Amino acid sequence: MKGVVILFAAALFLTACGGNDAAVKTDGPMNIVTNRAGFDPFIDQTVTAVVIKSELILPDPSLPYPSDIKKPDPKKNEPVPSKVPGAKESDPFIYACYYELPDHYQFVVFSKEIIPCSGKVKVTGKVGALDLLLKGGTHYKDYYIIADKWECAE
Repeated sequence: MKGVVILFAAALFLTACGGNDAAVKTDGPMNIVTNRAGFDPFIDQTVTAVVIKSELILPDPSLPYPSDIKKPDPKKNEPVPSKVPGAKESDPFIYACYYELPDHYQFVVFSKEIIPCSGKVKVTGKVGALDLLLKGGTHYKDYYIIADKWECAE
């Protein structure tokens, strides 16, 4: 457990120190996110990101997520039926699974169907963010993508 905490702290440090020089690339009308810093300018907008399915989940599973959001089991990372943050009670469940960017920032991708790709995935969808209040009053912003479309990139 101590090793996982150290890995998480190291990943968070590297993410914070990575800078945002190449966080966002604009390719015509398409916004391409390449690291964690690239999400913030595009909340509620459509972006494209090339990601891979996370094998080792680093986000702290004790983050205080709203109860209607079911996150994947960090030990398995199998897609699970979930509600998108802010969904109405009548909205259908969609699948949630952890993916990561090249800078190893891990986040949840919500999709209407299970994404079967085993390698890189090009995901296009709307960026959302949850502002989570941690113990001690610290705020933490966690991002997600609601995928409109995806394609296997390998």
